[in-house]
Order: sequence, then C-alpha cells, then structure tokens
Amino acid sequence: MPTMRLAAGAAVSLLLLALCALLAGPSFELPGAAPDGGIGAGALPRFVVVAVAVLAVAVFVQQVMAARAGRAVHADDGADEADPRRVLGLGAGVLVLLAGYAYGWTVAGFLPATIAFILALGLLLVPAESRTPRGLLVIAATAVLFSLGVWGLFVHILAVPLR
Repeated sequence: MPTMRLAAGAAVSLLLLALCALLAGPSFELPGAAPDGGIGAGALPRFVVVAVAVLAVAVFVQQVMAARAGRAVHADDGADEADPRRVLGLGAGVLVLLAGYAYGWTVAGFLPATIAFILALGLLLVPAESRTPRGLLVIAATAVLFSLGVWGLFVHILAVPLR
C-alpha cells in the first residue's frame, strides 16, 4: 500500500504541476500592480499558481522522504481502509458538482452558484448522522458566509469583478 500511495501522490503532484504550467502563461500576462500602485487583478492568480506549484512539490518530497523512512505520511491509527466504491462515488459526485458549478456560474453568477455549490458539497460530504437540522443550518450558514466573504474580498478589496 505505501507504493500505491506514493504513486498516487506522484500522479496528483504531476497533475497539479501540469495545471500550474497551463495556467502560468495567462496568469502572468495579467498586470500585477494597479495604476494607483495597489494590487492589480493579476497578483492573486500569480500567487495561487506559484503557491500550488511549490506546495505540490513540497508534499511529494515529504511523501518520498516518509516512504524511504518506512513510515506512513498520515497515520491511520488503525482505521479501516476506505471503501473503493464510496471513494469513486464521492469523487464522481464532486466532479459533477464542479461541472454544475462552472455552468451555474455562467447562468446565475458567482454568488448564487457558489452558495449552491458549497451547500451541495456539504450535503454530499457530511456523514448521514450529521445531517440534523442543526447540521444543515451549519452547512447553509457556512456556504452563505464563505461565499459572501470571497465575493467581498474579490469585489471590494482586490477590485476584481465576479460575475
């Protein structure tokens, strides 16, 4: 199993690095500084691309060093292995939600699409025993507050319009 985890870590790291390479060109073409000397629209995409690339390499190096030392990167504490059908189901569900989010953003705009996406993602990922009225209220409040926070950050602080 350690070899499988190392191979999965390598695949994820390569996928992230390829995505960073694909997005590096457009992100570095955006102006990084605003005319008034503040942060421009390109500063955040540049930071995200560089940060993801650095973290992808750092996590993979950590996994390699842990594999050489003969220890697991994340201790399981005796937990059972995940059911592959559940993992595939959740993975497919998240991909469908991401596709719906991308489409919903173009139709409804950033704020409604993001609230709906985070709400649906919370309902998908939260265990059944946590889907109480209070748990659902926490998921809904998190979706609304997080979406409003991100929207406010981009629109009012970074002056990047989110449509």
